[in-house]
Amino acid sequence: MRTEAFPRPYEDMLLSTNDLDDAAAHARQVKEIERAFSPLLVTPPYCILVPDKRSRRSSKNAICRVLPEGIATPSFVSIDDACACTIPELTYLYICQSGELTDHVRCAMELCGTYALGPSEHDRITRYNLAPLSTKANIREYAQANHGIRGSGKALSALRYVCDKSASPMETALCMLLCLPPTSGGYGLPLPELNAELPVIKRLGSKRVEGVRYGDLVYRSARLIIEYQSRLFHEYAGNSDEDEERRDDLEMMGHHVMFVTPSRFKNFERFEGIVQRIAHHLGISLNSKMMGPTHERLELRKKLLETELVY
Repeated sequence: MRTEAFPRPYEDMLLSTNDLDDAAAHARQVKEIERAFSPLLVTPPYCILVPDKRSRRSSKNAICRVLPEGIATPSFVSIDDACACTIPELTYLYICQSGELTDHVRCAMELCGTYALGPSEHDRITRYNLAPLSTKANIREYAQANHGIRGSGKALSALRYVCDKSASPMETALCMLLCLPPTSGGYGLPLPELNAELPVIKRLGSKRVEGVRYGDLVYRSARLIIEYQSRLFHEYAGNSDEDEERRDDLEMMGHHVMFVTPSRFKNFERFEGIVQRIAHHLGISLNSKMMGPTHERLELRKKLLETELVY
């Protein structure tokens, strides 16, 4: 999925269990699957699903797992002549079989977002402006329909802190730091809308034209918009004049626009000041015990900020 070998969107290419060809009968066929993934720089070991225990084939580069019984919906997509891939929703249930809540939330934000991280240590380039692989609603519906698959319970728990349409790893990090519970390193604020459409009246001289602007993190009822300002984005999208006009249009419609720069994000005390101001706009009083450099918060910041390039 991160290498773009998986189709976006995939709904017209779904396969059920009965649509799949026979399982690999010997280790050589498993090797063929390994070779198919090699050019994509996908790091082994690969997880290969087989119909029963007798079909498992040993390989140092492959982990064979028995296909869950009673999968409720078509859950596979053919990606080449050798193999089919699990859909994002089923993949996510497998991911939730291990790891922590923060890992599960970050992964779901990527699956439901418009970016993809690099697939391996050989390719760490993040790809942007992609069609989402799934949505929060789709993952929840799939997990509920397949509650017998291990990982479905943890997936449903993680979805409480997931937003659709994150446009970058740093938007995901910002949302997680604000909204995860303090026990997981966050500040427990409500979930915003990400990259939400906001109707505005655009002004150019004497002209007034109805239009739409977008906000990175939007608290619509509080009329609060939080914008993450990455230099990389501005170099990619053009100069900052468009940002200034967008802010003016939004503020003319009664919204308060708050900017978060990389330097403010990475500085702990300055970021806590941002959190306090956001809470004030939302009418939330943060308990002093919820603030400060707790062990959980420092660990979450380390996980989210040190592994990403911040521009």
